[in-house]
Amino acid sequence: LRWFDAELPAATDPSGPVRSSAEIPRVSTGNAFGDCEQHINSDISFATRQMWQLSHDEAWLADTGYPLAEGIAEFWASKATKGADGLYHILKVMGPDEFHQLVDDNAYTNAAAATALRFAADAAAVLGKTPPSAALWREIADRMFIAFDAAKDYHPEYMAYYPKAGKATGVYAPPEVVKQGDTILMGFPLGWNMTASSRRNDLIVYNAVTTANGPAMVRSTRCAVS
Repeated sequence: LRWFDAELPAATDPSGPVRSSAEIPRVSTGNAFGDCEQHINSDISFATRQMWQLSHDEAWLADTGYPLAEGIAEFWASKATKGADGLYHILKVMGPDEFHQLVDDNAYTNAAAATALRFAADAAAVLGKTPPSAALWREIADRMFIAFDAAKDYHPEYMAYYPKAGKATGVYAPPEVVKQGDTILMGFPLGWNMTASSRRNDLIVYNAVTTANGPAMVRSTRCAVS
């Protein structure tokens, strides 16, 4: 986290030689993974939040944690767009499922961004700071679009991830194979607020379509969410 904090000036310097659309922290892969897998920013914010919740070290929060949280929140505030539905949307990204690139409203990306925005506002309040964007951070977090199929009680991975006809173990199964844990990460480690049945259905749906050759983290995540 201290390394990421030290990289913030270079990551946000528009005159720098290499910048990705993720910006914070700076990455330079030159491909869709580096440019579009922007949930990594929120993952860093989440780790920062975990460190703060474990330590309650206000000196660390002021010196390292909050600058990271603030920079990441500012990025998401610039990336999210308010739609005609009055909700905020995040477009053209890649979630942890790297089989699907340049999608709109990846559920995990949006939920993690909302969590990062809310943490930045909370951290500012702890430190007695009043950043001009704090109210906007909270507004975006509270009105972030999260893909959810109420009829089938599960979270589609992204806006166009529609179920096909036919059932798999009790719920409609999506058509596309996924590489690894993505939507199920909302249940753990993100801890997104949802019902037990939604969390269970997310597991059932994505367990049925996750490639058998995916990373081992899929299995550990399934165990944790279960």
